[in-house]
Amino acid sequence: MSSGQLSTDDKKAIREELHRVLSSPCFRNSAKCREFLRFVVERTLAGESDALKERTIAVELFGKSHDADLDRDSTVRVCARNTRKRLAEYYATGAGGPFRIELPVGSYVPVFRRTQEEGGNEAALAAGTVGAPPRRRLDRKTILAGAALIMSAVAIALLSLRTPTDLLARFWEPVLRAPGGVEVLIAAPLGGSSNSSPGAGPASLTLRSPGVSQTAAVAEILHLLRSRGARAQIGDYRRIRDEEIPDKAVVIVGATAFRGPHSWMEGCPILLRLDDNPPRFASETGEQWMAAASPDNADYAAIYRIPAEKPRPFILLIAGLNARASEIAASHLVDPGRLESLLRAAPAGWEKARMVVLLEIRRRSVRPVSVLLW
Repeated sequence: MSSGQLSTDDKKAIREELHRVLSSPCFRNSAKCREFLRFVVERTLAGESDALKERTIAVELFGKSHDADLDRDSTVRVCARNTRKRLAEYYATGAGGPFRIELPVGSYVPVFRRTQEEGGNEAALAAGTVGAPPRRRLDRKTILAGAALIMSAVAIALLSLRTPTDLLARFWEPVLRAPGGVEVLIAAPLGGSSNSSPGAGPASLTLRSPGVSQTAAVAEILHLLRSRGARAQIGDYRRIRDEEIPDKAVVIVGATAFRGPHSWMEGCPILLRLDDNPPRFASETGEQWMAAASPDNADYAAIYRIPAEKPRPFILLIAGLNARASEIAASHLVDPGRLESLLRAAPAGWEKARMVVLLEIRRRSVRPVSVLLW
């Protein structure tokens, strides 16, 4: 719906929700995220969403020069990502009024989602320009030529599927299409970060307690799933009862999901040895990866993507040697560009196979050590 279709009462309710969000603990300690969210919401309500581009925000909000090198200066992208994460954390608490404010991945234009529609349905109210140019009659040749161009573009897109956004859709497709919705289960983290300093990883996340890191990871995943229409809910991980969730997808965050035997991990080439001291990932060929005490050494996390096989549902497991590593791994799964960097070396056919991606997380980089199918 365009901004012209938002009533005066709608805009008032959205501004009231904005005030609640910005006054919440999730935003209280980040002036930059508060200003960013206020800027994009007010511009959108004013019908100026088309101007919400990275350079415009960099110049008008952050005072960057018009010729700033935005490939190197990631201020806007980082702030948008942090704002998106804080919004997810805010709504994960159950807070909110008649509207939710969302910031879709890959966009700087907020979406206003009505939470109390008749019949229980949510309606997304996205802003756009008001009005439309007058229609003009098109002749038959023009229509046919346009149709041919559209069909060609669609065919090329369907055949290639190589852009990061397409990759994000392919990776999450079994979760988004699960007829019974999604269970996001929180397993207990192994503990605090042994060597991930406040600047570790490209996400530049602040150092915090294991519980907060685990919650932040879940919040990012929930935001992605709900922004794409999935019915997702949080659960406390105990054990997977296949008979209770045959038509659902399951996302598990936390390494202690490895406790006990699981048939869905049989034959996996890289497993987490929880009982070793310290815990470590180990391959079937004898290689081992463990977190070291030095800040200059790496943390590790693994992502296990396991297709559904009746009666077992689709399972996505994100397990780090500490909660911080799990959080960084999760952040790479919801960002199109970062996910593309992880799956660049994935073997053909990974969408339908069991796959494990082992990540090495250093102070300023994250790279896949191994991407294997089994």
